[in-house]
Amino acid sequence: SDGHTVEVAGRRVRLHGIHAPALDQTCRWPGRTIDCGTLARLALMDLTAGTDVVCRPRGRDPDGPVIAVCFADGFDIGRNMVHTGWALAFPQSGTVYAAVEGAARKAGRGLWRGAFIRPWDWRRGKRL
Repeated sequence: SDGHTVEVAGRRVRLHGIHAPALDQTCRWPGRTIDCGTLARLALMDLTAGTDVVCRPRGRDPDGPVIAVCFADGFDIGRNMVHTGWALAFPQSGTVYAAVEGAARKAGRGLWRGAFIRPWDWRRGKRL
């Protein structure tokens, strides 16, 4: 459904420790505007398509979905989303992916290729 939610066995699961752009969120890359929310969702689909996804629950989101660390064929999906630059380490979850985010930023991967509003600020109405 978006870049930080997967469906496992018919249940929506919110990935622990990350936040991806909203589906309608846009970002600016040099010379153009991109649909970064859609691209984040596609990145997540790429990471999980054709894999066995296993999740370890960590709690519940206020709106209902389970929050979990999930693995696609043994690889941490949240970590991979942050590594590729299509999600950010969510500060309220601690520093679990902070170093991975720093490396993605330094390398200019995904969102870090241009200008964007952090997903949690976008959801509160802030725009470029």
